Formats: sequence, structure tokens, C-alpha cells
Amino acid sequence: MASTDASRSSLPASRKFVIAILLAGAVLRIVSFFLSENAGGDALSRAYQTARWLQHPTLDLHFDVWLPIHFWLMAVPSIIVGDVELGSRLLSLVLGILSVGLVWLLTRELDARGSAVFSTIIFALYSLHIAYSSTSSSDVPYIFFLLGGLALFFRARNTEEISPLFSGGISLTLGAGMRYEAWIFIAALNAILLFRRRIKSLAFFLVTSGAFPVFWMIYEWITRGHPLYSPKLNYSWVANDLNFYGTSLTYRLLLPPGVIFITLTPIAILGAVLALRHVARKKGLLMEFFFVAVFFTAVQFYQIAAGGTMSYARYTLTLGTMVAVLAGIGLYHSFPKWAGVVAALMLVNVVGLFLLATVNNPYVNKIRSVAPVLHFTTYLEETGKYLKDNLKDNDALVLDEFNYETNQIAAVAGMPLLGSERVFVIPDRTDPEKQKKKLAELSPYLHTRRPAYLVYGLEGELRQVLAFPPECSSKQVEDMKFVCVFHNDHYQIYRIEYPN
Repeated sequence: MASTDASRSSLPASRKFVIAILLAGAVLRIVSFFLSENAGGDALSRAYQTARWLQHPTLDLHFDVWLPIHFWLMAVPSIIVGDVELGSRLLSLVLGILSVGLVWLLTRELDARGSAVFSTIIFALYSLHIAYSSTSSSDVPYIFFLLGGLALFFRARNTEEISPLFSGGISLTLGAGMRYEAWIFIAALNAILLFRRRIKSLAFFLVTSGAFPVFWMIYEWITRGHPLYSPKLNYSWVANDLNFYGTSLTYRLLLPPGVIFITLTPIAILGAVLALRHVARKKGLLMEFFFVAVFFTAVQFYQIAAGGTMSYARYTLTLGTMVAVLAGIGLYHSFPKWAGVVAALMLVNVVGLFLLATVNNPYVNKIRSVAPVLHFTTYLEETGKYLKDNLKDNDALVLDEFNYETNQIAAVAGMPLLGSERVFVIPDRTDPEKQKKKLAELSPYLHTRRPAYLVYGLEGELRQVLAFPPECSSKQVEDMKFVCVFHNDHYQIYRIEYPN
């Protein structure tokens, strides 16, 4: 195979060139780590859950609706460095860097060495993966175990050895303990072994890869009364969110391909399309990988269309990773001398997205969610910065819930991760009884703690008990005067004046 690569192109497929690609991917992720905020999706919520669990470790495996293994892994570096948020982010950084090498190994098992070089270039310069390697979200750690499982699975398919198949199953079941997306891959890979009638291999792989999913369904059945309790609960939350925010189905279906087009560039999309010809010609393991990618894509889009999952930029990371692998294969077999061109175009895209994300403009604000350096959205930064600049050491704060952003505002404002009596947080809509109880406690808190500021979401939950005008103005409530001192498109901040 290596001689074929050498005869087809002048591609610099030496060990030094591959190492250079891996180092470039590592450097970009390290730079992003130092420049980024922990702003990715549920990143702060996951860090909070880890910090709370470390305070009182128990055998209860439920972390809200999330699977437990990511939290256990975050706990290890958190203990080592003595800081939960830093430790949680370091886990993603290390596994994100190692994932670049796993793309090389996976593509090398599927196709030629030259294809592996192209795929690794694309993935190393994949803007979204660079960004989420700096957060405490579960996306990048899960991708690491997914790539490891796939590389080992196809290694076993190449060699007919049991040991890599066994190890691949372990890697995938660890990924399945972080995100439910891994369950889809486990089902598809076992289906391949069944279709190929590799009964011995299936016996080993089914046991190892299915270990966590089977354990978790039994655990959920025993503790919650339903084997898929958490996905079922999350489904109801998604339905409520879709009803509340009114996001159209067209937008939700178009977002994933749009994000992949922006973050992987049109050249990668072209490569993935060109790969279809090579897949059809070569068949074998490459066709099996293509089946797995298509199966996952079909399930993901079905879930989006059925209202079972939200459509967010970071949820495209799995599909984007599959596209990166296929794109490298297609580009290598179509344009074997384009390695430098592909690297240059991907790098220009990374730099361009980074620069665009620094522009303070509502029309380009969404670029922040796909840029290689993550920051909170502009309106959150503005709100949090006002509080940080004006809150005194002992000042308390009432924080309204809108779009699950309370922990992000608190973080920008400099509040501790685990919160304190200084912050009265309105719970989100996922637990109506908890929210109702908290809202009933608001008036006593205002009169006893006398918070200095109240952050009011224009579409937030406080509207149930406090009806403030949409324009920034003052309002008298009982013996308290609420003076509007800040506003933007989503939030108003009121300074509260009390009688002497």
C-alpha cells in the first residue's frame, strides 16, 4: 500500500510530515485553550455537577439527565490541579489533541497512507473541534473514545484479531457512558459483524461494546422505573423548548449541514462527495465505515425532525468527524498533490472564523459558536461585565432564568462555580415544582438579604411574578424601587433601592 502511495503522488508522507500535522493540531488546541472561555453549551453545568459530586461523592450515578462517565473522568484532573473548571477543561484538551492522532490511525486502517494524511490535516484544522477541546463539555472526550473504538474495530476487521476488537469495544462502551450518540455506532458496528457472519467476533464485541448500555438500562429500570428514563425525560424537555422558542423545523434541519460547510470548508465537502466513487469501487471496510456514517446521520436527522434532540452547532461534531475522514480519502484519490492546498485553505478558514468572532455585530454573533476560540455571546458578556464592574464584595444578586444561561452570566460576573447565598437563581422550566417553590421564596429573600441587583430576562421566568416594562425604566414594587441601570436585547439589570 505504501508503494502505491509513493507512485501516485509526491505527497510528503514521511514520518516528519505526519508529526508536523499532529503538532500543528496540538498547538492550535493549546492556543485555543488559553484564549477561550468555558462557553461551550452545557460546559459550565457539567463542571458544576462535577464540583458538587466531589464535595459529597456518592454511588448515585445520576448527574441530571447526563451519563456518568464524563463526570468521573473530569473529577480526576480536577483533584490533581485543585480546580474543577480547569481540570475539566484539561481533560478535553488532552483528549482533543490525542484525537487528531486517532483520525490518522482510523483512516490508515480504512485506506491508504496518503488518505490518512489528508484526513488528519482536515481534522487537525477543524474549527469546531479545536474550540470544544477547550471546554468542559463532553463532546470532545466522547469523540476521542469513539475514534479509538472505530480505529480498533477496523484494525480487527483488517487482521481478524480478537484483541483489538475487544479493546475497541471497551473504548466505545466508555464513550457510550458519556453520550448516547455512541450507542448508535455500537448498534451499527455489531450489525456489520452480524451481516458478515463473524459470529466469534460478534460475541466478543457485543459483550464489550454493549457493557455500559446494558448496565445503564438495567440501572435506570431499577432506580427510575424505565430503561430509557433519561432520554425520555430529555425528549419532553426538548419538546417544551421547541414550543417555547418556536424554532422552525427547516432551520433545525439546515443547521447541521450549514455548520459543517462553514467549519470544514467547501473543500472538505467536495472531498466527502468525491469519496463516494472510491467507496463504491473499493467496498470492503471503507463501505462498512460509510454505512456506519450514513446510519448515524439518518438517526440524528430523524431525531431532529421528530423533536427528540435540539439542533446545535456542537451537535455536529460527530458528523463533522465522519466527514473529515471521508473528505481526506476523496481528496487524496482525486487530487493527490493537494495536501498543501488543503492545509492552507483550512488554516485560512480557522483564522477567518477567529477574526469574524471578534466582531461585535448581531449579524455575525452566531459565528462565535463555531469559531476556534469560544467566547460567550455578546449580550451575555455585556450583562455579566456590568455586574462584575458594579457588584461589591458583599452584594447579593437575583438572577432570572432565560435560555439556560444563569450559570454563564454568573461566570462572566465572577461568581463562584458552586454559587453562594449571594446569588438567588431562578430555576429553569425542566422542573416546574422546583421553579414554583423558588419563585415563592423570592419575596422573603428580597426583604431579608436585600440584594443589590436583579437581572431580568425579557423572556425569562421572573415574568410570572414580576411584570417589568420592556423599556428600561423604574418601577415601584411594594416598598422597593427597581431602577433600570442596564439593558440589551435579552436582559435588563435593576438596582434595588430599599427604605431606610
